[in-house]
Amino acid sequence: EILNVIDEKKVFGLTVQYCDLEIIENVVGYTIEDIYTSELINQKVLDPPIEYTFKTKGFVFRLPKPKNVITDCSEIPCDEILMGAFHAVEHVLIESSSMLTGGGSSEIGGISMGDSVVVFVYHGAKGVSGLSKLLYDKLSEGIQRSLEILIGCSCTSIDGCPRCTYSYQCGNNNQPLHKMGAIETLQLVVKGIQTKVTGYDTEKSFI
Repeated sequence: EILNVIDEKKVFGLTVQYCDLEIIENVVGYTIEDIYTSELINQKVLDPPIEYTFKTKGFVFRLPKPKNVITDCSEIPCDEILMGAFHAVEHVLIESSSMLTGGGSSEIGGISMGDSVVVFVYHGAKGVSGLSKLLYDKLSEGIQRSLEILIGCSCTSIDGCPRCTYSYQCGNNNQPLHKMGAIETLQLVVKGIQTKVTGYDTEKSFI
C-alpha cells in the first residue's frame, strides 16, 4: 500500500514514484530440496500462514507490454507471458543493483503485480537503509544495465537462468519468468514507450 508519494520523476518513458509504503508479507509454506540436484524432497504448508507487516520506502512504476513476444509465443497464455516478463524485469533490476548502490541487493525486495504492469521495488525490512533510494536515483542506468545483462546472457531457456533472471530470494520459486518478454519490455522502456493502467490510485494503493 502506498502511504505517501515523496518524489516523482520520468525515467525514459516511465513515470516513477518514490513512496512511503506499507508491506504485508504472507508466508504460506516452504519446500525442502536437495542442495546439489534441486530435487524436491518435501513441501510443507503452514496452517495458519505467517503474516507480518512493516513500513518502508521504495518506488513504483508501470511497464509497457511486450506485444511481439506474445504474438510469437502463441502456445503460452498471454497473461503468463506478461507475468513472467514483468517478474523477470523486477528480478534482474534488483539482483544487478549492487553495481549501482555499492552492495546490499539482498536487502531490496520487489513485487510485480501479476500481469497488471505495476512493479514495486522497496527496502525489504523494517527501517530504511537508503538502498532503494540509491537505485531510484540511478534507475535509468539500472534499466540499461538490466537490459545488457539479459541480452548478454547466452542461455536459451524461456525463463532464463541464474545469470540473468533468477533470484535466490524469490518467494515464488522463480516462477513464472519469461526472458524474451523481459528483453522486449525493457527495450520498449528505453525507447520511451509508456503504458497506462486502470484501477491504480497512486495516493492510496494498488487495487
